[in-house]
Amino acid sequence: MRMLRLPLMAPRTRSTLLTAALTIAGAGAITAIAQAGTVTFTHTGGEQTFIVPAGVTNLSVVAIGGRGGAGLVGGSGGFGARALAELAVSPGQLLFVLVGGNGTPGQRNALTAGGGFNGGGMGGASGGGECRGGGGGGGASDVRTAAVGASGTLATRLVTAAGGGGGGGQSFNGGGGAGGDAGAPGSGGGVGLASGNPGAGATASAAGAPNGALGLGGGGGSSATGVCGGGGGGGGGGTFGGGGGVNGSGGDSAGGGGGGGLVDVRGLHQPDLGRCRQHRRPISNVHVG
Repeated sequence: MRMLRLPLMAPRTRSTLLTAALTIAGAGAITAIAQAGTVTFTHTGGEQTFIVPAGVTNLSVVAIGGRGGAGLVGGSGGFGARALAELAVSPGQLLFVLVGGNGTPGQRNALTAGGGFNGGGMGGASGGGECRGGGGGGGASDVRTAAVGASGTLATRLVTAAGGGGGGGQSFNGGGGAGGDAGAPGSGGGVGLASGNPGAGATASAAGAPNGALGLGGGGGSSATGVCGGGGGGGGGGTFGGGGGVNGSGGDSAGGGGGGGLVDVRGLHQPDLGRCRQHRRPISNVHVG
């Protein structure tokens, strides 16, 4: 299970330091209030909520995005990012927490691969035969102040750890481009007469080409039925999503890897920011104090 942990600390005084612990498993609103302690969210594939405890005015957040799925017998999936920030909050404030999912590995038999929850792009299908599909992009992990269905919700994200791009699918001759780590482009298919180009990583001002979008990774290209071309990897989700990799388009060509999404932190400061290679699952830690 993918997890998001929220360790909490009450404001310190010279004479006291209160500690407590909350652990929430599965979906549902957090209704308990603790002056200090730990809250754990597991990945549910849906939105979860967190109520800022009484007396707490600052959150230290560590968020890690989902990894892209590997192309079937193809390129590896890109790693999600780790983003840290301190956020000014108010006691009783309601925050919405989304824990990104890992992308689905590439599929056989001309099937697409699902992107990870919260913006991962779909992995493209092969045209059949000995060619293979691309993996889905990893979803982003974020904390925001408006619910998913609310107007303008994407603009309320306080910290976003982007997902990695999905790997491109293999052709009969091998290959399949690797998905890009968060913020980086994927790799080209590399094999065949018309191997797929990679998807671009998102930047601070734009989604990755050819088809990334605000909050969404682009879907990987799918080869035409009966054409042995590997599927492209999906783009990773993020503030801006990475572009999907292009499928191989004939001559037993491999698909390109998807680009990674963009990391964004709008907190008081950003003590650390980088790709997380030790975790295959998105984990976020939030310290309150």
